[in-house]
Amino acid sequence: MFVCKECGELFEEPTCWEERHNLDGPPYEEMCGCPYCYGAFEDAEKCDCCEEYIEGEYIMTEDDRKYCKYCYRIVR
Repeated sequence: MFVCKECGELFEEPTCWEERHNLDGPPYEEMCGCPYCYGAFEDAEKCDCCEEYIEGEYIMTEDDRKYCKYCYRIVR
C-alpha cells in the first residue's frame, strides 16, 4: 500500500504515464504518481496494534514497532 503526500489517499498501485515535455521524439520521462491527484507518494506503514494503515505520522518504539496515534495511547 501507498499513501499520497499531497491528498493523503491510500492506494495499492500508483498510476504511471509518459511525460513528453513537448518534445518531438524520445527519450521521454516515465512518471508515476497518486491515482487520485497524480501527486508524490510513499510506502504506507501499518500499525502493529490495530493493523490499519497509518496516514501521516506514527510512533516507532525502541523495539521497532509502529503505532498509530490512537493505539499508542492505549498500549502506553
